[in-house]
Amino acid sequence: MYNKILNIGVDDAQDMYQKKETNFLNLFSLIIVFSVVLYLIKLFLTGEIQIVRSEIGLFSFSLLVLYFNARKSHLAALYTFILGLNFTMIFVNLSFNISTGHYLYYFPILICTALLHNPIKPVMRTVTMFSVVGLCIVITFILTGRVHFEAETTMEQNHHLLIYNVYNASILTIILMAFIIRMINQQHVDFSSLVDQISKDRVTIQNSLQEKEVLLAEVQHRVKNNLSVIIGLFNLQLDKAENETFKNLLNEAKNRVMSIAMVHQKIYKKEDLSKINLSNYISDLVQEIVKSHSLQESIHVYEDLNNIDAGVTMAVPIGLIVNEVITNSLKHAFKDGSKSGVLKVSLSFLFDKLVLKIQDNGGGFPKNYDAYNKNIGITIINSLSDQLDGVVTYRNEDGAVVELSIPFV
Repeated sequence: MYNKILNIGVDDAQDMYQKKETNFLNLFSLIIVFSVVLYLIKLFLTGEIQIVRSEIGLFSFSLLVLYFNARKSHLAALYTFILGLNFTMIFVNLSFNISTGHYLYYFPILICTALLHNPIKPVMRTVTMFSVVGLCIVITFILTGRVHFEAETTMEQNHHLLIYNVYNASILTIILMAFIIRMINQQHVDFSSLVDQISKDRVTIQNSLQEKEVLLAEVQHRVKNNLSVIIGLFNLQLDKAENETFKNLLNEAKNRVMSIAMVHQKIYKKEDLSKINLSNYISDLVQEIVKSHSLQESIHVYEDLNNIDAGVTMAVPIGLIVNEVITNSLKHAFKDGSKSGVLKVSLSFLFDKLVLKIQDNGGGFPKNYDAYNKNIGITIINSLSDQLDGVVTYRNEDGAVVELSIPFV
C-alpha cells in the first residue's frame, strides 16, 4: 500500500529526477494527511479547536497533490504543494504567537532549495520556488504585527503548541532523513547497475569491433590477393604480346589495377583499416608506374607531399587519377627521349581543399586540345574528379600541368 501511494504518477517515461520529485511529493503529502488525521483525533478527544482550519487546508492541498500526480499533471502537483505549504505557514503565524510559527519556514526553505531542486531543469524553476517562500516570509512579518485571525492565545496554549510543533518537526525531519538516505542508496544501486551495464556493453562492443576489424582485414587481404592475381595475368599476357601498341594498352590497364591494389595492400598493413596515408601511397604509386616505363632511367621524380590521411573512397580515385596523369606524361611528354624527363608531384592543403598537382617538363598540351580531351585517360580523370566533387584544370607551364582540387573536411 505504501509503495503504491509513493509511486502514484510515476512512469518509465520520467527521468530519474522527475521520479524522485514525484516520490517526494507523494511521501510528504502522505505524511501531512497522516499527521492531520492524528491531530484531528487529538482535537476531537480534547475538545480544542485552535488550528483546525489550517490543518484542514493543508490536508486538502495534500490530497490535491496526490490527485494531480495521479493525473500525470506533475507541474500542477509541484506548485500546489509549494503554495499550500506556504499559505499554511502564513495562516499559522497569523493565528498564534510568533515563537510558535516562524521557525516552521525551515521546512519550505529546505524543500524548495534542496529536495525539489532538479539539475536538468532551468535554474529559474528553483529560484521561483524559493521566491515563493521568501515572499510568504515577508508577508508573514508584515501581517503578524497587524492581523490576527484568532483570539490571543494564553501562554499555556502557546507552550503546548510549541511542544507539539517541535515534536511534529522532529518526526518530519527523521522521516525526511530516512527518505533522503533511501533515495541516495537507491541512486547508488541504480548508478552501480548502470556502470556494470556500461562495462558489459563496452566489452561487447570491443569484441564486436575486433571481429569486424578481423573480417575487414581479411576482406582487404583477399581483395589485394585477387587484384594481384589480375596483375599477374596482365604480366603473363604482356610477356606473350608481340604488338607494341597492344603491350602499351595492357600495361596501362595493369597500372590502373595496380593503383587500386596498392590501396588495399597499404590498408591491410595498418591498424586503422579505414584510412590510408596519401603521401606514402602516391609516392610509391608514382615510383611503380615510372619503373614500368622503358625510359625510367632518364626520368627524375620530385615530390612535395604533405602528410595527409584519407579514406579508401577518396584514396582509390586519387590513385587512379595519379596513374592516368603520370601515364599520359610518360606516353606523350617524353616519348622522343631527347631530354631528361622531370616529373613534379605535390600534395597540399589550400584552405579547406586538398590540392594535387602533377607537372612535367615536356611539350605541354597540344593546341588542338578538343581532340586531345577525347583521350581515354583524360576522360577517366574528369570522371573520377566529378566522383570526388573536385575540380581539375589543365594548363601549360614549362610543360603540362594537371591540378586537382578536392573538398577535404
